[in-house]
Amino acid sequence: MIDTNAFHTRKARVLKLFHTQLSVQAEELAPALHKAGRRLPRYARKAGAQLVAAEGLMGNPKLAVQIDPAGVDKAFGRLTRALEAIDPKDRRIGMILEVLGSVAFNLLLFLAICLVVARWRGWL
Repeated sequence: MIDTNAFHTRKARVLKLFHTQLSVQAEELAPALHKAGRRLPRYARKAGAQLVAAEGLMGNPKLAVQIDPAGVDKAFGRLTRALEAIDPKDRRIGMILEVLGSVAFNLLLFLAICLVVARWRGWL
């Protein structure tokens, strides 16, 4: 049997990591995982799904016996390691560079089209 207080304490720590690392505000684990989506690696999403399933089973005392405490500990460890490995500053820089690259490409494409039209019209 798993200790519910320890589970909820660890869940609160994971939710805090979701907020600090991915800027995901959620009160429960399932919506946090849904909002994080593919920003998490596959193994972390699977670990999160395992934790959500375990949390669902903890609501019923007869079903709580089915929870594997070692599996829950491993799932918490995987999810925590994945969240701690994310660098929020690097994510922001990557998003900014992605937008700037897109804008630069569009400007170059527009300039090339303008040059082709000017050449076609005989202005150049």
